[in-house]
Amino acid sequence: MHRARGEHEDARQPGRARALLFAGDPALPGTPSAALAYRPPAGFKATDAALLPDGRLLVLNRRADWLEGAGAALTVIEPASVRPGAVLEGREIARLQWPLIVDNMEGLSITRENGRTIVWLVSDDNFNPLQRTLLLKFALEE
Repeated sequence: MHRARGEHEDARQPGRARALLFAGDPALPGTPSAALAYRPPAGFKATDAALLPDGRLLVLNRRADWLEGAGAALTVIEPASVRPGAVLEGREIARLQWPLIVDNMEGLSITRENGRTIVWLVSDDNFNPLQRTLLLKFALEE
């Protein structure tokens, strides 16, 4: 299993985020990883990513804006574009924003149910009364 974790915007390359791609469980000592660069959709920052069963990378991007509110965008990155020195850009496949239910989306997981790919998104209220903890479930239609 591969996992990716987004980091803060790369000060050396504005509009890009640094990320690590783990070839297994990042909590286990010695798990190999690779550093990547990623350009999220304008106004968004990457918070999590996971491999889809077909090898593509699904990236969760979030936005928190006082005027527009919270938002999330899911992008898909093709495996062929993941190579040393590349700046990854995904194709946006979904955007969640008002009036849909959305909050400060932080986590992403992929499961399989009855032959379908299921995408789970989670937010955390951060002990803030203005935020909510949500668990959203979607079937990914090919």
